[in-house]
Amino acid sequence: MAKAKFYQKTIVRYFLNGKRRTKDGQAVTKATPGARAKKEKSKTWRGTYQGADGQEHDVPLGDDEDLARQKFVELVKRARREAAGDIDPFEDHRKRPLVEHVEEFENGLLAKGVTEKQAGQALRRADSRSWWTCRRQPWRITCVSVARRGWGFSRATTTSRPSRAL
Repeated sequence: MAKAKFYQKTIVRYFLNGKRRTKDGQAVTKATPGARAKKEKSKTWRGTYQGADGQEHDVPLGDDEDLARQKFVELVKRARREAAGDIDPFEDHRKRPLVEHVEEFENGLLAKGVTEKQAGQALRRADSRSWWTCRRQPWRITCVSVARRGWGFSRATTTSRPSRAL
């Protein structure tokens, strides 16, 4: 893995008589006669690291140095674990609510050119298959219809019996 880098970008700004705009309101640029360059550090901390896919990622991390550094260390650790095969690539998807997955599935069907009727049919079929699971394990709410009602249950968060009755 390539070396990770935590930094602030250097920004070059141009001034004319201490101002960033000319008298006629135009921005002062490098080409403006008499412009002086002033280098300063960006407020935002950034990080560059090599991901598990081998590509270099340059990400903005925030204005607070300590929080940005912590976030960056977590990103680098995760990338190294992914590259070593020690992490589940679907971890982020498991944390998302089921409602988002269903909506994404429906939008994907409609974007493919499927009619509203066909998309509804596919969702009903997915609902009937998952409802069977809900009947077998009523405390584990994973069915599409319950998720689409907006009760906010998801696979990642419901391991105990829900307080709301079906």
